[in-house]
Amino acid sequence: MIGPIKLLVLATTLSVGSVHEEDGAVKRTFWLHNQGEDAVRVAHVWTSCGCTTATYDAKKWVSSGDSVAVTLLFDPKGKGGEFLESARVQVVSLTDTVGLNLELEGEVVSSEESIGKAYPVRVGKLRLSTTRLDFGEMKRGESKQMQVAVYGRGTIPVTLVADERVGWGAQQFSKTVEVFGEKVKMNMKVMVIDNTKPGAHDSELQTERRLPTGATMMTLRNVGSGELVVHRIYSEKGDLLSTDVTIGKKPLVVKIPPKWVEGKQDVVWTIISNDPRHLRTTVRVGN
Repeated sequence: MIGPIKLLVLATTLSVGSVHEEDGAVKRTFWLHNQGEDAVRVAHVWTSCGCTTATYDAKKWVSSGDSVAVTLLFDPKGKGGEFLESARVQVVSLTDTVGLNLELEGEVVSSEESIGKAYPVRVGKLRLSTTRLDFGEMKRGESKQMQVAVYGRGTIPVTLVADERVGWGAQQFSKTVEVFGEKVKMNMKVMVIDNTKPGAHDSELQTERRLPTGATMMTLRNVGSGELVVHRIYSEKGDLLSTDVTIGKKPLVVKIPPKWVEGKQDVVWTIISNDPRHLRTTVRVGN
């Protein structure tokens, strides 16, 4: 009668201490002692990260009372700070299978090159991953948080609230935040749209989506029964409309200044409105 697998591992977690990235990989060996009745072998080892590899003899059967080695090799390249990497080890006999976890822990002292790549921004004594934050599309009143990594200090949250002070549509601005005693200017980008939900009302914006080169006006109509509010019309050239305008039965005709229609270059105008179907509409002027 063959008994179940019984293994003794004196330590399932081994420390490599402080590892300097430029010194390269470090390894530790775990010994698995077979205390069962039948022979066993290490069938497979899965590691938690590509930075960690396992060495073992998958073909070697280990008799009762003998031991087998599993070596974990950790590569610190591109790493920084404390780490804990694990390996799942599958051990089999002729009739049984068991699994156990092995772990490597330590701390990586990053090279100056890696620090420079991961934390390229210097502010006083701090090294930061970035000071440029793109919050993407946000609805009016929405709050969103992004994380900025600080070398040796972890991460800090930077919060943006898309309120009236931010404005409509594409916006770029700076905000000063305090980071571990240093004042840091964060450069932010965001696209602010109306917070109208689909089906909230029956306004509908209608306009030509393409105008010929040299067009000096665009016409906006409300073909729905609800109240249509246009918040902003803009392009990289500037704003055609920057304050709220309500469109009822009468169309809104917006003039395009002659200085912005000279030449043959295409211009894309963005319309921000409360149309539930199209909170952001684009009109292209050009061929």
